[in-house]
Amino acid sequence: MGWTDENFVEGVVAAQAYHMAELERQQTAVLKIKKLCLKRTPENEAEFQAALDAAEPYPALWQQISGITPRNEMQLEPGERRAGIRKLLRVVERMFRTEWKSADVDRDGGVVNLDDGTESISKRSVLWDPLPEVCMYLGISKAKLNALSVQRTGLRVSELCDCIRIEGIRTTLRDKFRPLMREWLERLKEKGEDSLKADFRNSAWRFLKWMRGGGRCETRKKLAFELGMTSRERLDRAALVREGETIESVEIDVAVGVIQEATLKPMEAHAATDLAFLPEGMTPQCAECDEVEESGVEKRESA
Repeated sequence: MGWTDENFVEGVVAAQAYHMAELERQQTAVLKIKKLCLKRTPENEAEFQAALDAAEPYPALWQQISGITPRNEMQLEPGERRAGIRKLLRVVERMFRTEWKSADVDRDGGVVNLDDGTESISKRSVLWDPLPEVCMYLGISKAKLNALSVQRTGLRVSELCDCIRIEGIRTTLRDKFRPLMREWLERLKEKGEDSLKADFRNSAWRFLKWMRGGGRCETRKKLAFELGMTSRERLDRAALVREGETIESVEIDVAVGVIQEATLKPMEAHAATDLAFLPEGMTPQCAECDEVEESGVEKRESA
């Protein structure tokens, strides 16, 4: 059915069509049962039983996607069950990604002000989570989806979504650190301090400590909130899963890179760019030996 390729909007349309067809089928079956009940005879017993079977609800949409139903769940091979859960998680991930990056626009245009001009608090906040809406359209509870996700990945589905939220965390931190780094270096110059020559990692640690104090309060808890997480613990767990490092290690690595970028001399940066095309192990002197004139004749070595 192509469910693994559905984004949020296409998934919603498919879910609505599925539920409407299911509702129409059940209503037709119920009407047929009512008619057969009035004239139930041994001759139409088979027809009556077929109508009863048709009136039974179809599996939920998530069961259609995964192929896991209460009847066959215990009969599936472990590989089949894991494959079914993976298909379901891929649909959830695709729908979550599309909806999380979408704009907060309602059918009425997304009015965010009250009648008197006051800004309404009913708009989408940074902690908004599209996961409950995804679960509703798939017809599965969050608890059941968490249980299936833990069986397949060892992580709850909310933790998988946190890993999506911190994608590009190094770029986010780099953009956040650059203006603060310039301010910090200016303060060091005013105080006459020059402690960046020896150890960049120690300087990065000092910069992070300065960044979180002095009224700037750029804490990891604030970073977690900006990424849509309610606690620093969720940010730590997502960084360990996604980056393989703690959030502290990621911050120090990014800070070291920003310090090197800020303290690198312009000529050194230009030279590094010009020599980037050289093959590995080749020195600038070797490159000069390979130069040729426009006529195609190699330059003669100086006597």
